[in-house]
Order: sequence, then structure tokens, then C-alpha cells
Amino acid sequence: MEEGFNIMQLKDFIQHCKVPSKSSNPSKGGYLAQHALFDQLPCLEADLRMPDLALCGDGDGTVLRQVFFGPEGTVTPVHCDPYENIFCQVVGVKYLRLYAPSESQRLYPREDMKNNSQLEPVDVLLADAAAYQEKFPEF
Repeated sequence: MEEGFNIMQLKDFIQHCKVPSKSSNPSKGGYLAQHALFDQLPCLEADLRMPDLALCGDGDGTVLRQVFFGPEGTVTPVHCDPYENIFCQVVGVKYLRLYAPSESQRLYPREDMKNNSQLEPVDVLLADAAAYQEKFPEF
């Protein structure tokens, strides 16, 4: 198992996320990403109706239903998804900043993961504009 990862039951993970993190980085409390929960627990299907909007578009009709679950303060890296998606926040709040596809190169893609940016979310929101402009002049 990779360092920093743990396998646990979902009920234990939920309880873990309810406990305030002592870390200065709230995302260190745990994060479940891109989990096919409905494949694992099909009994939950009855609790979630597929919105018609999910079936629109140019795709091949394949629908990925993935669950992302994390504690308050979880921060997602600046990235672009390689597929169309609909975001639904069930509990709490999430700040989203969307960029047009034409702005992709101005987000400074990483060499090792082209759909992730070199820009850090905290930097985008809180950085000193002059220092940021020096490091990322096209942003």
C-alpha cells in the first residue's frame, strides 16, 4: 500500500471526517476521490435518480457516477477533467472556479499530469499578485 493511504470501512471514514483535523491543512484529514460507490453498493441506486441532463451531450452514453467525499476544508488541485461532468454538492459548500477550455495553456499544465496545473488553489486565491505574475505571467 502507498504511503499515506489507509483502507477502512466507509462508516469509519465518515466518522474520521467528522472529527476536526489537528493539521494546519484540512485536506490532510482524508479524502475519498473518484470512487464508484454505486458499483460497490448497488443497493444505494434506489436513493439516487439519474438526472436527464447526465444523458445529454456528445458522449457514447457511458455515465460515470463517482463519489468524492472529504472533510470540511478539502481543497482540490487546479485541474481539468478529461470528460464532461455534472457536479453535485450534497452537504456543505464548495468553491468552484471555472476556466474556458481556451485558457488551458494559461493554467500551466504539469509535465507529468497534463490535466493538472502547476498553480496551487491557495496561490490562485491568496497569492501576492506581483510575485504570481513573475512566476506565471500568462495567468
